[in-house]
Amino acid sequence: MVTFIGLIKSLDQRSLTDYLSKVGQTVELFGGTVTARGQTFKPIWNELNCELFDSYVEVRFDTVEKANYWAHSPQYQDLLPIRNKAMQVTFFGIEKSP
Repeated sequence: MVTFIGLIKSLDQRSLTDYLSKVGQTVELFGGTVTARGQTFKPIWNELNCELFDSYVEVRFDTVEKANYWAHSPQYQDLLPIRNKAMQVTFFGIEKSP
C-alpha cells in the first residue's frame, strides 16, 4: 500500500465542488481510496519557500504503478480542465517508516 498527499491551493469554489464530486470515482477505478481530506494551517516553518496551501488530500493505492495509471488515465485527464480552474496542487508519494 502506498500513500500520496496532495497539497491544495483553492482557486474557485464552484469548480472545486464539481471536481470533488467526480475525482473519487476515478481513484476507485484504479483501486485507490481517498482516506482523508481537510483544511490546513499556516506553516510553522517554510524553509523550502512553498506557496501557501489551504487544504490537503490523502489517497492510497496498492502500488505506485496503479497511482501512475490513474494519474495518466483518460478518466482522470478528462477532469484536468475542472481541476485547473478549481485549484493548484502538488501531489506526492510518501513512504511511512515502520
